[in-house]
Amino acid sequence: MKGTKLNSNDTEIPLYGVFNQAKDGKKILLSVMVHEITRKEAAFMQKHAGEATDKLMFRYSESSEEDLDVAFCCSQIAARRKYAAKLPTFVADCRIVFPPSLNLEQSSSEATARYKQGLIGKGETLADLTCGFGIDSFYFAQKAASVLCTEKEAWLSEITEYNFGVLGLTNCRFVCADVAKQSVGSILQSVGLSSVDVIYLDPSRRNENTKQRVYAIEDCSPDVKAMMKDLLSVSEHIIIKLSPMVDLKALERDFDGICDVHVLSLRNECKEVLVEIRRNYEGKVLYHVADLTKGGFGVLSFSREECETTDQTGDKYSQVGRYLFEPDVSLMKIGLFQPLIERYGVKKLHRNTHLFTSDRPIEDFFGRSFEVEDVLPAGSKSIRNIKKANVAVRNFPQNVEQIRKQHKLSDGGDIYLFFAILKDESKVCIVCKKLRTANPTRK
Repeated sequence: MKGTKLNSNDTEIPLYGVFNQAKDGKKILLSVMVHEITRKEAAFMQKHAGEATDKLMFRYSESSEEDLDVAFCCSQIAARRKYAAKLPTFVADCRIVFPPSLNLEQSSSEATARYKQGLIGKGETLADLTCGFGIDSFYFAQKAASVLCTEKEAWLSEITEYNFGVLGLTNCRFVCADVAKQSVGSILQSVGLSSVDVIYLDPSRRNENTKQRVYAIEDCSPDVKAMMKDLLSVSEHIIIKLSPMVDLKALERDFDGICDVHVLSLRNECKEVLVEIRRNYEGKVLYHVADLTKGGFGVLSFSREECETTDQTGDKYSQVGRYLFEPDVSLMKIGLFQPLIERYGVKKLHRNTHLFTSDRPIEDFFGRSFEVEDVLPAGSKSIRNIKKANVAVRNFPQNVEQIRKQHKLSDGGDIYLFFAILKDESKVCIVCKKLRTANPTRK
């Protein structure tokens, strides 16, 4: 259903609803009218999925075909193209309506949402207080008995509710409310609930006025630190999604009752940090690193004490052996190195060089594995014999761009060059090729 202008002073945004322009310049939402995708629009989007949307807009600018809103179709084509890898289930369904890109940037990927699904018990009740486009809610709902989806923007809540109906979810309820301004208890009471088993929050990491990214927990919206007492009064289990940039060491100072911290990576990129808090919990904090690559959940778990253990002796450091190992970015985030030495029998190249080595292959190493072909002085002219390579630096004075320029290296190929400092303080270039392992979760 498409919106229509009320009068000459009104403004219309068909996808999101009908707004009225107030005297102070602010827009007042009059009604939400989700643009349901017609068969003709679905066919148009499928036919032109690979085309440039600006050219499409120009070609069809004069189109007056019934049931064909070209501007809307182009916005949907662009969204589907941009988020095909992140949201494959939603992109695959031609009936799904996508909101503006800004609302999808912070949205969880389906890969991370599936992981979070494993943090709740089957048949539990859950409230997602920052529902947004609803990727997390969608996966929670497939395990929970019921999910309350709370979103402060009425138009976005309507779109998500519409999409869930399209996808056949029947155990979700939607309420438009701003948890930054309204108590959680009152929101639950508005739908006849006094408590839920689990509360999930994904605070917005953009300043509402400037739209600039923020990273401090207290600068996000809502401020979960300030509302923690309110949250724990209606639920025993709180799950909070935080920026991958968050300071992990500060978390235990900021929150009481943390039981688990999860660092999620996908294709060696840190995506999310999840914090689990339980009412009156006073036990040890467990840290979990998870590699979600190719749909697998490769997980290692450590206590906080293990994470903080360091070894000052020289027998944990070595010159380069036959194999080189690069820890997954989730391990790098935690700074978890000593347990790797103990679990895998590897050695570090230097106290501050976070690369490991061994003379034997390790099939299940949590990260990337390489077979060493040569170790050259960092300034060796022999490096110029290599024309194309993947370059990385670890504890090294030059950056990748400077190294590429110095040695005239183009990017890509099968060769990997690690520029690093060894235990004897020598600067080297380690020439490697990726070691193919049997572990399907590794890139």
